[in-house]
Amino acid sequence: MTGGKIIISVLAFVEVIDLSRYYALAMLLVMIWSSALPANAEEPVVTTSPASEPYTDISADPRKPEILAVAGVRLMQGYPDKTFRPASSITESEFNTVIDRLLVVKTSLRKPEVSESNPNKPITRAKAIVVLSRCHVSMQQIEAVENAEYVLSAYTDASEIPDWAVKPIAFAVSQRIAPPAPDLRPNDPITRSELAGILAACLGMAREEPASGDGYTGLIIDCRGMDVRRCMSVTVKDEDGNQVYPDVKNLPSNDILMGEGMISFASDPKNAKRSGTRPCTVRAIEVSGKAGEMLKISNADCVLLLSAEKRDRFMAKWRVTVLVGPAPEDIPNSIQDECTDGSEAPKEEPGRTGDEPPNDSQ
Repeated sequence: MTGGKIIISVLAFVEVIDLSRYYALAMLLVMIWSSALPANAEEPVVTTSPASEPYTDISADPRKPEILAVAGVRLMQGYPDKTFRPASSITESEFNTVIDRLLVVKTSLRKPEVSESNPNKPITRAKAIVVLSRCHVSMQQIEAVENAEYVLSAYTDASEIPDWAVKPIAFAVSQRIAPPAPDLRPNDPITRSELAGILAACLGMAREEPASGDGYTGLIIDCRGMDVRRCMSVTVKDEDGNQVYPDVKNLPSNDILMGEGMISFASDPKNAKRSGTRPCTVRAIEVSGKAGEMLKISNADCVLLLSAEKRDRFMAKWRVTVLVGPAPEDIPNSIQDECTDGSEAPKEEPGRTGDEPPNDSQ
């Protein structure tokens, strides 16, 4: 044994004993054995090679982070030739195996009762999304989804969605686990890369920052047709009385409260500049208070809203606009994903809070 190896062995031994009792003995042993080192001896050098890519064919895939994330928890695995084959389809049998693994990784999910129509047939994007939706909630909750057609209207091929998949996919869209618009391609086989992206979203492992054009920038609470007047702030609660906004743990300073308020008012969604270009919109189901400042939203909308807030944090920045005035004929009744087209709209008469977005630097 060389002197260097002896010292390492001694140090390893010293690490497991009580140094407070054996310090002197330990130092004596080190001095004795270190004298055995040649004068020109060098300390051992430990070299490590950088970790290589686990798969050779994902470097150009837009979902590479999601692929690595789900592979890291063994939801999906590669092939012996070190490929992931992101563009390949996945059979119904293979998909069910992935679902079984998902239920182990995320125990809060449930096993849906879905039969394999053809185990060796590639599973479609629609069926995969439906199954994953039913892993999250019961079919009764999915059937309670309102305005599903409106939710799906952002997709150019929404008319191709099978009737049995409309509400489950609308639920998946509201939960941000469905592929983004404009193309859903519901009847195409889902690829391994696409499935990895959806699984990562289910586990909350998708990228924190949404891609350009994705993610919510603010909240619009539609109170048109209700007795709501402009004021400095509002309180939003669900049907059970739980407060949704503002977060009592995240109240603005007095300067911000007096200068910008916690909300803005507008009569047209296109003028809700405080809420950004891609607001999440909910419809109030009831208002109360002298100025209509107590707003109530449905429990279903509350769940979806809090899920969106967890990722995009728009309410934490007080990017909230309340729509007031006459109710339009085509007003939706539940949470929607609306994008303004960026065109200029007639400027609203400012209320006490104004219609300008808050200053993020404060």
